Amino acid sequence: MRYRFTAPVAWLAGLMFMGPLSAPSLSQSRPRPAQPGFNLFTVQQDVDMGRQSALEVEKQLPMLNDPATNLYLNRIIQRLAAVAPGAKYPYRIKAVNDSTINAFALPGGPMYVNRGLLDAARNEAELAGVLAHEMSHVALRHGTNQASKAYVTRSGISILGGLFGKQGGSSSQILSALGGAGLNAVFLKFSRDDEYQADATGAEIMAKAGYDPNAKANFFQTRRTR
Repeated sequence: MRYRFTAPVAWLAGLMFMGPLSAPSLSQSRPRPAQPGFNLFTVQQDVDMGRQSALEVEKQLPMLNDPATNLYLNRIIQRLAAVAPGAKYPYRIKAVNDSTINAFALPGGPMYVNRGLLDAARNEAELAGVLAHEMSHVALRHGTNQASKAYVTRSGISILGGLFGKQGGSSSQILSALGGAGLNAVFLKFSRDDEYQADATGAEIMAKAGYDPNAKANFFQTRRTR
């Protein structure tokens, strides 16, 4: 997602999941963790399509191709992935040589972060906060949830049997039916509810991984006031 420097209301709301930041009474029930929504794809199809989409992304973006930077980023990712909910996706991350402050993730685990975000983060916790948010989109399967809804809207539920029947369609067939490489635009178009869920789940991941879950909110608040 492209990050805008607005008040981080959703992220701060997400921190309410964390417990130590608020002291709920015994009568209050703990909010239920976010759950993946409607989805026509299997977890393995998420992985397969993410890999195919990553090939297209890396042809189009100016990759930084710095082994030390990518090693550092993947160390953070593995720390977050160890406590992330949902399927155990093969998360990995690469840096993009772009000065804008941005990061995004594709279904199944491929993640990307711009050099601009690396330069802007004041510490590892702030960087981890953004990455935990993007990882949450993968864990909650938001990309293929959006693709599923787009497919049904465009093609109608009646023709799904041939593509998603008992035998299942290959990832290549599904990508072709949904628009090929251009499907990345669908994978990365999240609803406001998706963003709220990613904020809340990202805060939980951060806390479980040993990072201060306030760090992401602090990062965007500081950038907004500069």
